[in-house]
Amino acid sequence: MPIALSADRHADLFALAKREAILAAVATFLDAEGLRPLFFKGWTVAQFYDRPDERAMGDIDICAMPREFSAVRRALETLVPPAARAATELEDGTVNLHIAAGAPHLGVMVDLHRHLAKYRLEVDEVFAQAQELRVGGQARILVPCPEHHLRICAMHFVIDGGVHRRPLEDVAAIVAACTETFDWQRALGHDPIVRGWVACAVRLAEQLLSRDRAAALPDMVRDVDPPAWLLKTVRAALNRGEQMDGQRMRLSEIYRLAPRHLPREIAARWPNPIRASVELNRAFDNAPRFPIQLAHFLRGTVRYAMRPLARRV
Repeated sequence: MPIALSADRHADLFALAKREAILAAVATFLDAEGLRPLFFKGWTVAQFYDRPDERAMGDIDICAMPREFSAVRRALETLVPPAARAATELEDGTVNLHIAAGAPHLGVMVDLHRHLAKYRLEVDEVFAQAQELRVGGQARILVPCPEHHLRICAMHFVIDGGVHRRPLEDVAAIVAACTETFDWQRALGHDPIVRGWVACAVRLAEQLLSRDRAAALPDMVRDVDPPAWLLKTVRAALNRGEQMDGQRMRLSEIYRLAPRHLPREIAARWPNPIRASVELNRAFDNAPRFPIQLAHFLRGTVRYAMRPLARRV
């Protein structure tokens, strides 16, 4: 007898099938152009889940080798529908494109990355250790090895300040799926500060999402104890739920239009302690976060104040 599926499960399976169709179309198209970029996060990390359809999917993240970046960008730009906005480039060099892959209704936003520096990974190393997955039955895509994928997801979590649940769930899924051959040294990296960030993300995933996974962790991770301020920040974010701050009005405009709201708006811009620590390359230790947050806030204030001067030069 067929098993009846709920409406939500039908929707999840449909979304998964749609994403697989898009990935297969993009991969086949790029392969025909002689291009083999790296696909990561999204559908590729969902393959670590017991049920990949449970992992919500947004943009498609692609990274190209430096020598192929321009060619991959030009190829993807041919898939941008006439009515869509042109590709935009962010400050870190990532290019955003809205493409239609295979059919008009198969539209998706693609984030094309020039490098993986923000995840503290070298592109050459990641490509050298990359693995191949088949999507849609035939198309082949390159994906990071599990160790590098864990680093990417853990860094994604801390870069965002620990305010989003999904990358922490990705960390938990990869750890749960890892085998005895999993190379924790490769996953953590050599930089002691980065090792601490990644290890803390793994421990937080274990403590907050999957308490039964402690035995699977090696001593180099199990011995890491996330500080109280880190646990408090993440717990508050998870209890609050994922909330994206909207675009805020410039402080100069607030001062001009409603100066009485200026203290409140300055307080709202007070930096998240996790994000401030990462951006200033500070360890997740028991040292007070206030000086780090203050330094981050003052740095941002100086940059904000320098913008009018830069425009006049």
